[in-house]
Amino acid sequence: MTTENLAHTDSTDIRQRRKSRMIFIAIIAFFAVPYFVVPHIFNLDKMGTTNKGQLIQPHVNIDSLNLKTSSGNTFTSTDTAGQWSLLYFIPQACDQICKNALFSMRQVRKSLDKDIDRVRLISVHSHAQTKDLQKLISTEFPLNVQLEGQQQQINSAFANTAISNASEANQIYILSPDGYIFIHYPVVEDVQEAILKARDIRKDLKKTLKGSLIG
Repeated sequence: MTTENLAHTDSTDIRQRRKSRMIFIAIIAFFAVPYFVVPHIFNLDKMGTTNKGQLIQPHVNIDSLNLKTSSGNTFTSTDTAGQWSLLYFIPQACDQICKNALFSMRQVRKSLDKDIDRVRLISVHSHAQTKDLQKLISTEFPLNVQLEGQQQQINSAFANTAISNASEANQIYILSPDGYIFIHYPVVEDVQEAILKARDIRKDLKKTLKGSLIG
């Protein structure tokens, strides 16, 4: 084989190695990019200008609440991955407003049709549960994730937002799959008005699910 042929062969090998390397990088990028890009495709900060709810600034990370499951494990942003959530802090007395909140969350989720499995319901308790409340939850809301938290910790997590005394504020919150509580809706005592406000939550949530590639 001549020197010219050897040079040509080496050049061909180099081009082939470069081509293989580029293909390998492209394959890695194809799978890696969604993990970095997808969480930013849906802009939570734009929701305050287009939705019915009130945007929370700054967003509250679920980790800062230090919530516990019934088994004593800490509920973190790792646990929120894959689903959006409707969250409600149950006040000291679960009165008609409290019941309206729980029923509204349940009905909103039921109305999501094919998207129902993309949303979980979370009830947070910062007070001892009465027997009546335990019975209400077990019979009417068995699918709700039940978490426990401390009033001071919950209120402290919201300290830099416009929501005061969050643990007793009677608000329904939307929690994103990456662990941020970012928008809230007031709950009222009048049942008919509560139904109308639940429709607002449904509209916002449907829009959120349609525009999101996460959860």
